[in-house]
Amino acid sequence: MATHSIINFPLTSYKNFIFDFAGVLFHCDYIKFVTQAFPIHTNHQALVDVIFNSKLFSDYDKNLIDTEELTLHLVKALNCQPRQIDCLIAAIKEYMVPIEEMVLFLHELKEKQVKLYGLTNMPKPIFNHLIENYSFLNLFEDITVSAHLGLTKPDLAIYQHVLSKNEIDPRKTIFIDDRLVNLPPAEQLGIKAFLYTNIRQLVTDLRNAMR
Repeated sequence: MATHSIINFPLTSYKNFIFDFAGVLFHCDYIKFVTQAFPIHTNHQALVDVIFNSKLFSDYDKNLIDTEELTLHLVKALNCQPRQIDCLIAAIKEYMVPIEEMVLFLHELKEKQVKLYGLTNMPKPIFNHLIENYSFLNLFEDITVSAHLGLTKPDLAIYQHVLSKNEIDPRKTIFIDDRLVNLPPAEQLGIKAFLYTNIRQLVTDLRNAMR
């Protein structure tokens, strides 16, 4: 545990924190993922766009297609071998590891009697891997996963699901995500939303909001 407190300010009336996973609680370096699967490719950012910033991967996040179907589509789109897509999925599992400072942050929130919730766009195989390997996820009251609902952020319905399922008061709730596009739906429902870039900036933003 940390030798000093990360949260050195009062949380006032906020009793619930909702966290995104990839890019907030877990490192998520898309360039690293594709580099592992396509090491000699000359434009890794283009691969990231084709693979991850696509309707195809969004459908994978929603569980509308499974890994086998994803592989078939990507092999055709990228003119590659199935083993390279296997390598890509393996790289996501290997390199999507916890952000240490954020795990400490979760523990501090829990010690302050704050309830923790997850809201993540993530395919089943990746989410299952995280649940099986990282025990700190047991700190969460509930985790809403896109693949379980067939919905992804920023669809307003997935935020409404989190609130209604867990009987959460949005006025006492904070949402943290690393993508700006995912914040307005939370704010529309009365949730206080913060863009995550790093733990230092997050703490500064939270402290300023509590004044």
